Amino acid sequence: MRSSRRAMGGQAAYCDKADAVLRDWKALLADMGAEAGGGTTRVRARYIRCVESFAGRHAEAERKLEALRDAPGVTWARERPQLEQTLDDLRALIDRARIL
Repeated sequence: MRSSRRAMGGQAAYCDKADAVLRDWKALLADMGAEAGGGTTRVRARYIRCVESFAGRHAEAERKLEALRDAPGVTWARERPQLEQTLDDLRALIDRARIL
């Protein structure tokens, strides 16, 4: 019984942390947009493409995170790697956007 309580606490903490990361990335991308606004047309166009890609993946990550928040252990173990892959994809997108 205790280990299942700890697992649920770990699950909630993981979800809270992932949610905070998603919020931070969304704010970071908004800040980068403000900076790109003063750039050349080419920079703005690249930023727009990046935002479009980010928005879809961000929404997908939020959906997966919400599904995991109250998922039972078996579903959690099966679905968590998919969320982590989506977060890795978003992290790579953010890194590419910083380079632009």
